[in-house]
Amino acid sequence: HPATTRGLRAYLDFLPSNVACEWTVTLGGGSILPLAEQVIAQGGHICIGLGDYHFGELGTPTNAELVARLKAIAAEVGREVATPAETKAMLAIA
Repeated sequence: HPATTRGLRAYLDFLPSNVACEWTVTLGGGSILPLAEQVIAQGGHICIGLGDYHFGELGTPTNAELVARLKAIAAEVGREVATPAETKAMLAIA
C-alpha cells in the first residue's frame, strides 16, 4: 500500500479484527515520517533506519536521531516506546 493515509487505512482494513496482533510499518525508498504520527496513534509500530531511506530532508541524521524523533512523536500522541523486554513479550520471543 502507498505511504499515505489511504494506504494505511487499506493496510489496517486487512488486519483481522478478532485477533490481537502487533503490526509494523516500514518504508524503503521514502520517508515514513509524514505518516508516523498516524501509525503510532493507531497502535502501530515503525521500523525506521538509514538503510531504508537517507532522510536527506533532515540533513545527515543518525539512526539514533531518527529513533529519538519517533520517540518524541510517540510522546505527542500519548504512547511510550517499548523497552527491549516489552518488545520481546509483545512478539513472544523468549
